[in-house]
Amino acid sequence: MHAEDKTPPRDPDAPMTPLERRGMAAILLSVALATLDTAIANTALPAIAADLHTTPAASVWWIINTYQLAMVATLLPFAALGGILGHRRVYLSGLVVFLVASAICAFSWLPTLVAARLLQGLGASAIMSVNTTLISAIFPPHRLGRGVGLNALVVGIAFAVGPTVASIVLSLGSWPWLFAVNLPVGMVAMGIAWRLLPQTKRSAHGFDRIAALLNVVTFASLIFALGEAAQRASTHTVLIARHRTRRRSFDVVTRTRPSHADAACRSLSPPRCSRCRR
Repeated sequence: MHAEDKTPPRDPDAPMTPLERRGMAAILLSVALATLDTAIANTALPAIAADLHTTPAASVWWIINTYQLAMVATLLPFAALGGILGHRRVYLSGLVVFLVASAICAFSWLPTLVAARLLQGLGASAIMSVNTTLISAIFPPHRLGRGVGLNALVVGIAFAVGPTVASIVLSLGSWPWLFAVNLPVGMVAMGIAWRLLPQTKRSAHGFDRIAALLNVVTFASLIFALGEAAQRASTHTVLIARHRTRRRSFDVVTRTRPSHADAACRSLSPPRCSRCRR
């Protein structure tokens, strides 16, 4: 039996303890950092482009969309890993990766910055994929709605204040400080979470690597198509990405829901297998 199963059951009517409140604060801090880094790069893009001797239009995909692509494409695979390896472990690993990538971003030029943003997106994805499960382990069942609402509130506020925070930082220093400020806040969250986050039960099933890969390709293609459409790419490029998304979505459905395979296949025109063409 895994170590996570040894956690004694809690009284469903028991209020949150001060230690659990601190654990919740650590989760919300890391969620705020992951959300802020989605928004701050937009404001800093002209300064980054000027310092790296490129143009905002040329660097917008690599600096901004790479982070979003990595975060969205790997969200569900990391959530599945959380159920197998432990949500606390995935959260802490994601926070470590996020902080290391933030440090690299603060000392990067363009190629290294793009790679660091990709790594940062992976760390943010690991954090965001398990935060709700960790909140459900902290909050009593009858108050779980409050915990999820706090999480949603922090995400909304972080998105809203992201450009303002970026403008304040840029008025006081150069763009690398946008990533460097993640380090002290993230270290505080790490110190609290390492000691106080609860363990959760692990699932007995294994990790479906093929389904995870198909999921990554599907959402990566979708984000790529949306990014290309926003940058007014050719219709041909957008349609190719859309077609790949559609095909990979079918593969994910038939892989993860075999009982729905025939219905999914018949929904395509023409059906993809000979059995459904009859």
